[in-house]
Amino acid sequence: MKKFLLREYFDTISAGSNVYWPKKICIGLLIFCVVLGGIFRFLAWWQDPVISRDGLVYIQWAEDLQSYGGDFELLSRTLGQYPQSPLFISILAYNVGGISPHGIGVAMNIILGSCFPILIFGILYQIARAPVIGLTGAFFAAIHPTLINYSIELQREMGYLFFVGCFFCCILYEFRYSNWYAAAGAGISAVIAFFFRYEGIELFLFAVIVFVTMFCWKKVTLKEIFNHVIIFIVASCLCIGGVLAITGKAPKAWLRDDLKKIEKYIHV
Repeated sequence: MKKFLLREYFDTISAGSNVYWPKKICIGLLIFCVVLGGIFRFLAWWQDPVISRDGLVYIQWAEDLQSYGGDFELLSRTLGQYPQSPLFISILAYNVGGISPHGIGVAMNIILGSCFPILIFGILYQIARAPVIGLTGAFFAAIHPTLINYSIELQREMGYLFFVGCFFCCILYEFRYSNWYAAAGAGISAVIAFFFRYEGIELFLFAVIVFVTMFCWKKVTLKEIFNHVIIFIVASCLCIGGVLAITGKAPKAWLRDDLKKIEKYIHV
């Protein structure tokens, strides 16, 4: 009986009822997970601020990009084509108050890693509809050694995982409530994850599966599905244009230089 009441208590946290204290407890615990994750990540970096071999390469590329005035095309022609997406290097090379590329990368990864428990909570809550399960997942995401390590390394993994998490939060919300802004958020998140790591192209296939399932299983009308797919595509295209503008890549040049890289991930 006690277990049942406890479960019912937590299930009212985000059920849209007039019970406010449980919601505040849930939000407070989620903030605690974020703060705890940030403390663990900062202490881990403080104790072992080692830069991996790949991280040193990323810093060198970012410094070279800064010396070329942010012109990625000129950098590619001079030093050779960068083997991955240019987004991560462009972020490291961005001038933020004179902070070094290393500082920008570590700060970004620690912040994204600290906020990652929020996404885990959102995903698990959408699946289980039980905040206690979402909070448990958020707590483990805050203290998991592998996620902490990703957050303090100068790598693309944390950014990729964060936006993959954003995608799943949005696409699950879209599946449950059929909201157009969730479809747009899923498209934007998928594109940014894709530009961190080209393996993110698989997210678009997953989105197709979700839309087809919505039409077949949830009996959503064809018109509604069509509108949401169009919103997803338009948001994705706008985000692609924005990322290419930030990285200084012309769409034709990006397709010419990076098409083979994308094909490699598709074949794998």
